[in-house]
Amino acid sequence: MMYFEIFDSSFETHLIGPEATLLHLLWTMAKGDRVIPDEADLPAGRMEYLRDDLMILKPIGDDDWLYEHYGRRIAHHSEFDMTGRKVSEFQGELRDFFVKVYGQVCRELRPLATVHRLGSFLERPLWERIILPVGE
Repeated sequence: MMYFEIFDSSFETHLIGPEATLLHLLWTMAKGDRVIPDEADLPAGRMEYLRDDLMILKPIGDDDWLYEHYGRRIAHHSEFDMTGRKVSEFQGELRDFFVKVYGQVCRELRPLATVHRLGSFLERPLWERIILPVGE
């Protein structure tokens, strides 16, 4: 059974992966005093470094998103590549989970982090993600 936790603050206490930490830092710096940064405000060189660990999604209508990019390392671990596919192609609880967290990020325009584990105790996470909204 997969367990997950969702965090909307204090990311530094919940995320241990350097990629998620770096991405959140870059997003915060690019944001400055604005609600969210534009995608072009994120430093291209650093984003290239993170590319294998990134998913880039674009909203397409109500409660659906297109995976514009599905990182190589993510595809390797999940054993499928969602590039060019939609969140709605997932089924059941998995689809419902993604619609919930991506929808919340888009509505509230603030980051969320999710940490996923196999067990309900504090096992080392299988993966962690930080979901960051950006403008055009």
